Amino acid sequence: TGRISAQSVKSLIVEDNGSGISDFQKLLTLAESGWDENVSQVEKPFGIGWFSTLFSAQSVTIESAGKSCHLVSKDVLDMKPVKLTSVQDTGFTRIHLLGVDFDLLPEFSTVIM
Repeated sequence: TGRISAQSVKSLIVEDNGSGISDFQKLLTLAESGWDENVSQVEKPFGIGWFSTLFSAQSVTIESAGKSCHLVSKDVLDMKPVKLTSVQDTGFTRIHLLGVDFDLLPEFSTVIM
C-alpha cells in the first residue's frame, strides 16, 4: 500500500509499507539498482532512476527500516559524504522531497491519495 501527497510548500512525500530499503548505499551508487536477479533479467533496471530526485528537489529525506538520511541535492552531486542515522522503524518507507519545482512535474497537478 502506498501514498503520494503533494503539499503547497513545494514538498512531495511518498510512503509505502513494502519491504523497505535494506541498503541505502545502493541509492547513491550509479548503475546499481539493487533489484534481485529475476527482476534484473526481466525489467533491465539501469540504476539511475533514483538520481532524478536530486535534480527535482533541493533536498530529500529518506526513512526506511529504522534508518534515515537527509540529502541536500547540491552536496550529493558534489560527492560530499552522506550521514545515515538510526530512527524508530515505523514499518513504512517515507521519501520526502523538499523544494520541488512542480512546474517541471505537470502530472502532479493534483494530489494523489
